[in-house]
Amino acid sequence: MRVWFTPLRALLRVSASSFASSPPEPGPAIHLPAWSQQIALRESWLVQRHAMILDMMRRHHIDMWIVVNEEFHDDPLTQYIAPPRPYTGNRDIFLFIDTGASLRKIAVTGYAEENVQRFFESEEDRKPADKG
Repeated sequence: MRVWFTPLRALLRVSASSFASSPPEPGPAIHLPAWSQQIALRESWLVQRHAMILDMMRRHHIDMWIVVNEEFHDDPLTQYIAPPRPYTGNRDIFLFIDTGASLRKIAVTGYAEENVQRFFESEEDRKPADKG
């Protein structure tokens, strides 16, 4: 009977020693900016992206670009053209219109938030289209 227990004891010692070994050394700490700084950075990128849209639309002969989020089916581009906020569960439409003179940006959303209104007109801010 002793023959059977000796290999089992050896196996248990090996497995116990592997659990008792010291954990790996931690890597360098990652320092992330505060949440408010991350939002400010992402919004600054948004300003730069919006500055490029009109030129790209004209280069590819696009007069209107529409990005639509359905409930729980976000358009993958939303995170690149809209302010950082959770869009899941909402129906949102973002319009980019080349008026001939400038880029008109309209957000049709079920909510009115300051961060969206800083970058887009709302459907309530109706203006006639520029004639050009």
